[in-house]
Amino acid sequence: MDVHVRDLRYFVAVAEELNFTRAALRLHVAQPSLSKQIKELEDYLKVKLFDRTKREVRLTPAGEAFAKQGRHAMFHAERAIEEARAANGHQKGPWLIAYSPLIDRRILSKIRHHLFSANPTTDIRLVSAFTSEQADALANGNLKAGLVILPVRDPRISCEAVHREPLVLALPDRHALVAKPEIEITDLDSMPLVTMRADYAC
Repeated sequence: MDVHVRDLRYFVAVAEELNFTRAALRLHVAQPSLSKQIKELEDYLKVKLFDRTKREVRLTPAGEAFAKQGRHAMFHAERAIEEARAANGHQKGPWLIAYSPLIDRRILSKIRHHLFSANPTTDIRLVSAFTSEQADALANGNLKAGLVILPVRDPRISCEAVHREPLVLALPDRHALVAKPEIEITDLDSMPLVTMRADYAC
């Protein structure tokens, strides 16, 4: 068995959803088939990609590493297919549109519905990619568009907001800021923050 684009697509869907049922619905495949495919992939790689219990699905360290490179590989595989079809001259390549894996699935569903409704005859393909990956692909002309989480500090591309979400601050009952009627962002300057790893972008 070799690792095919389908294997990567299945794995990435489970890695992003962290739920086999939701991933199967997203891929339009039966859950047993998806579970079997992931098991065969783990057997081939000789590593455990997911820790599974009755309550949750989590990526193992090996799974996190494979997810990072798997997204790269899947993105470039989709791009290779597009280039081949475009070079053939008989069929236009699809619109390749990337989305951040951290985007709310409900928002992504609405955008997908709008794109397909507005362009019913166009081959539109959505592929998961982190913001840094999207910025490079957009600048090189390898993406039609990208759905990212702002801010994007890349002078090569321009962004337009399509959805805004409120920022919510959760505090313990006895925290000093609870007594304030309004909290300014500067009030948080001296507070410790939990941030994403430097090599992890949305």
